[in-house]
Amino acid sequence: MDAREREGKVKDLRTEICQEFIRMFLLPGWQKSLFATSKDHVEKKSRYYTLYKPLYIKMCEIGEENFTVEDLDVTAISNIVGHFPGSLRIDKDTKKNLSFIQDDRNLLGHSTGKESDEEIYLRCLLGLITLRKFVISVVDIETEIDGTIRDSFLKKYLRIIKEQKELADDERIKTVELEKEIDKDIQTILEHGKHWLVWNSFAVKYSRPLFGEGDTKNEFFVRASDEGIYYAHKGAAHYFLYVKKDFKEFERRLFRRYEGAHKFYSGK
Repeated sequence: MDAREREGKVKDLRTEICQEFIRMFLLPGWQKSLFATSKDHVEKKSRYYTLYKPLYIKMCEIGEENFTVEDLDVTAISNIVGHFPGSLRIDKDTKKNLSFIQDDRNLLGHSTGKESDEEIYLRCLLGLITLRKFVISVVDIETEIDGTIRDSFLKKYLRIIKEQKELADDERIKTVELEKEIDKDIQTILEHGKHWLVWNSFAVKYSRPLFGEGDTKNEFFVRASDEGIYYAHKGAAHYFLYVKKDFKEFERRLFRRYEGAHKFYSGK
């Protein structure tokens, strides 16, 4: 699993934990109260208008009676906990800990798409640490919830968080090691004057199934292209055209290949 897929798993787990958390506090008929509250804030354009508008629209689309906890995302749950009237009996420290999860969600939600794999894995690990603290705090603080329910919540999600953390950490280490290997191989190509035979031996290496899975082959071609290795520009261009759909970068890489060919054949 690559870094972006692991990030998606952590996001899904964050949503699931928040949904299971809020489920412990919602009373029968909560959908009716939530719809009435959302409608009121939207119609009056209150200061919570932007918070309730997405909920109101969604409940109108699928019907109040069909709305479930699974339709609530982290942002909606955070808003309900903070602003739902007749308020849910949730301790202020739990609300504070939930806000840290919302902060993590906002950080991942505003990804530029240009982060390194290691940076993504580190963010996943930090997110999992925040989730672990939240799960423990819920069990420690919300003692009015039945002990059996709290114990089940704790055991289930501490296990899943631990599994996700171990997987993310293992993948991060493998990614760092692979990046170092790519850097070393590119340096070898540069030290041999970017000779075709040397380049070809490494191109073949990264095209084998062991290395060619996922983005590894593409990463090798793009980073080699960045270093001005003529033979890598075509592969990098194809990556930006067919995978990233970045036509501007595709054209830039093709121009670099054309420019490199002109220098090569003109003897410059």
